[in-house]
Amino acid sequence: MRLSLLASGSNGNALLIERGPVRLLVDAGLGPRRLQRRLEPLGLRAADLTHCVVTHAHDDHAAGLPALIKQQPDVVVLATRAAGRLLPPEARRRLRPLAPGRTVGVGGISVSAVAAAHDSPGTVCLRLEATEGALGIAIDLGDHDVAVRDLLGGCRALVVEANHCPKLLAGGPYPPYLKRRVAGPLGHLSNEQCRALLEGVLHGGLERVFFAHLSAVNNSPEAVWAAMGELRHAFPSGALVLGSREAALPPVELTGIAVHAGGGSQGQLSLPW
Repeated sequence: MRLSLLASGSNGNALLIERGPVRLLVDAGLGPRRLQRRLEPLGLRAADLTHCVVTHAHDDHAAGLPALIKQQPDVVVLATRAAGRLLPPEARRRLRPLAPGRTVGVGGISVSAVAAAHDSPGTVCLRLEATEGALGIAIDLGDHDVAVRDLLGGCRALVVEANHCPKLLAGGPYPPYLKRRVAGPLGHLSNEQCRALLEGVLHGGLERVFFAHLSAVNNSPEAVWAAMGELRHAFPSGALVLGSREAALPPVELTGIAVHAGGGSQGQLSLPW
């Protein structure tokens, strides 16, 4: 199973999962030209994508759906019914409902979801699991609960939101109502909330963490690393990676067999570059 974080930020989000014939895009927040530029180094085109799981209907996660469907008319769209009602008509017509608390099979990948605390109906966090292990995705949520932590438990790789530094947000240029929205219980995780979430799911088989959805205005790499503090020492060098708004990250391969919470890795996380 190959993971490629194509884009992460308020200007567009997209994560590609490849396994056998399945090429599954999590979120379609990129326009057709940007998406194609991110896919080309992987030897792919939009027409090669088979599925698109949409975490919620905000533009930075779903605005690229009409163009994607035009380029790949057979793509299967997965989203909750509440989120699906807000998607473009062409996406609604091919919607495969995703129900929190249930698992959907996509080829050899099991897709599970739980509700996320965010101000868009039907927002979910995701777990994508195959025999190689599991990937957990928790982006666009103002807080996390036991259900989210349970969903992410035992994963070998995580994509988790580290959206803002509270001090930078408070002193930044956003108007008061927007500051309240970002920092509120239905907004976005701060760096410190991200750390708390990681501490709640940390186990010996967690090999890679991608910090996602960093604000270009209210956060910085230095602020993220400072907030992680001693937690950084729980991971080997290079295991913690900042997502990028401007470029795709190099792909990561999950190989071997699944990892369970509390146990060591029996597989291998390899970097194909």
